[in-house]
Amino acid sequence: YYGGSMQLVNNSFENVDAVNLLINRARNLSVDGNLFKDFGQDAIRIEGGYATGVIAFTNNEFIQTTAGHGYNGIFLYSGSGPDGHTKVVVDNNLFKQLGQANSAPFHGAISANVYQEYPLDWHIQNNVFDHCYDYMWLRNNGADASIWSCKVENNQFLGLPNSFYF
Repeated sequence: YYGGSMQLVNNSFENVDAVNLLINRARNLSVDGNLFKDFGQDAIRIEGGYATGVIAFTNNEFIQTTAGHGYNGIFLYSGSGPDGHTKVVVDNNLFKQLGQANSAPFHGAISANVYQEYPLDWHIQNNVFDHCYDYMWLRNNGADASIWSCKVENNQFLGLPNSFYF
């Protein structure tokens, strides 16, 4: 996908070997009530252009039936672009048995690693993280500015991560 606002509601993605949803340059994205099960790479990957506006992941299930398969539930390679303030909401999701060992830089439930260079606010709340390899890797990679915030509250973490809760 490449373009403006987008809603993905009540879909089921099962046994997809590649990235389930590859989204580029979204403004105001809503991913709600979906099932991502037994995926080979990332369930949702945002790259190839900044995502801006409200980027919401709500009421979804990210599940691997066998531990050690798949990469990330949600991976933002390029969030928070120059055309506005970005708010990422991760609310009321299930992340179960996600991630792999010996991966660089991170594999697990939620990862944002490379281009987060403009105002960005994370709100991660009311989720269940169930025996994921790692839970959250949220990196502020601001080149000229460090306008970044993160609020993590009311989540359940079941099982110890390999390296990172956050």
